Amino acid sequence: MKSAPIFQNFFYNSMEIKLASEKDCFQIAEIHFKEIKHGFLNQLGKEFLGYFYSAMINSPNAFLIIAEENNSVIGFVSGSTNLKKFCKEFFRKYIFKSFLIFLKKYLVSIFLKKFLKQ
Repeated sequence: MKSAPIFQNFFYNSMEIKLASEKDCFQIAEIHFKEIKHGFLNQLGKEFLGYFYSAMINSPNAFLIIAEENNSVIGFVSGSTNLKKFCKEFFRKYIFKSFLIFLKKYLVSIFLKKFLKQ
């Protein structure tokens, strides 16, 4: 389902503010990874962020609004109306994928530490 623009900027006719859709989540993850340097979510990588934002898009307990220009996401705002419920939904759906991402990051970290010591 394509969402209608919430607001269309009068100065830049090609920019739209609208609810994010599933196709936007990895562009949003890329922006988050590049622009938000602090916090633990960024340390988990773009793949995890993609799943996180996908969960937000599909959750009744979260929202994700994007600014889009020329079919590219240029910014976003996200939030949760009930963080506890959203976290439960996220881990229920993505627990296995999250575990694999954590494991991969942990194993790569251990390998690099051992490799760099030699």
